[in-house]
Amino acid sequence: MNVGDKVRMLRGKEEGIVTKIIDQKLIEIEIEDGFQIPVLKTEVVPVAREEASYFRREIPQPQQAAPPTPAKKRGPTQEGHFVAFKPLNDRVVSVHLINNTEDIILYSILEESNGMYHSVLSGHLKARQAHKFTEADMHKFDQWPVWHIRLLLHPGQPLNELPAPVHQRLHPKASSFFRSLRETPVLNTKSYLIPLGAASKLAVATAEELQNKLEDKREEAPKAAVSQRTPAEVDLHLEKLVDNPKQIAEKDILPLQLETFERVLDRAIASGMDEITFVHGVGNGTLRKEIHRRLGNLNTIAWFKDAQKEKWGYGATLVRLK
Repeated sequence: MNVGDKVRMLRGKEEGIVTKIIDQKLIEIEIEDGFQIPVLKTEVVPVAREEASYFRREIPQPQQAAPPTPAKKRGPTQEGHFVAFKPLNDRVVSVHLINNTEDIILYSILEESNGMYHSVLSGHLKARQAHKFTEADMHKFDQWPVWHIRLLLHPGQPLNELPAPVHQRLHPKASSFFRSLRETPVLNTKSYLIPLGAASKLAVATAEELQNKLEDKREEAPKAAVSQRTPAEVDLHLEKLVDNPKQIAEKDILPLQLETFERVLDRAIASGMDEITFVHGVGNGTLRKEIHRRLGNLNTIAWFKDAQKEKWGYGATLVRLK
């Protein structure tokens, strides 16, 4: 049994992905709702890839004339920028930055560790090119670093407006990562494929631009009303972050909230605060789950828990800093 294997609980219906081998008897799995739980190896059974298709076979239907077979495509044609994790064997993957557009890109790749950013690689990629920047051990998936991928596009044709730079924090989640194996553009082989931002035709209102606008407005506020001290309670509801929430596309809301969370948390750690509360609301639980996941990966956090349940219910998280 290895990291990345799909397993099923013997005493229940839950299925999940192995994310960590704790010891000879114990493993950690991430079930479909995103929670990671330790279980005994004897309490789970691997799910074979062929199993689902075998048990879901439909009752044979009367044979009909087959429609004309469409022309087979030579390979994936999805435009954009990607990070691909290409299996070299059953344990090691090579990690590639892919530019599957007609534009040239300048890139900078950094690793985040203990609040510091370490340079990995920088350079440029021409159209339809890829570059390997590291290798990773699948058996140590839970120990992979956080990568920051920064892209600056150099358009191959005249444009009406400048494309926005792309900055993406990359820390794969097991439940989605091990389902992302597919044919990969440029490399022309199967790999675990993660898209980065948008392609050449970038939307102007990206989460990064929204964050910059928010910071600009704060800088324009009267200095007398601006406190340099990080507040002990931070509300992440959209209406507290921007003046016109209705103008924000739904897909940009969560990235903006998480960017604000990380920025404020970094300030709190740097300023030596003991604790801070993030008000994220209840909703469908996505923001709360993602905040808890990120907090669980930081060694600068002593603990975190639901804050003042009598006031917020499960809509706020209290974070104790080391």
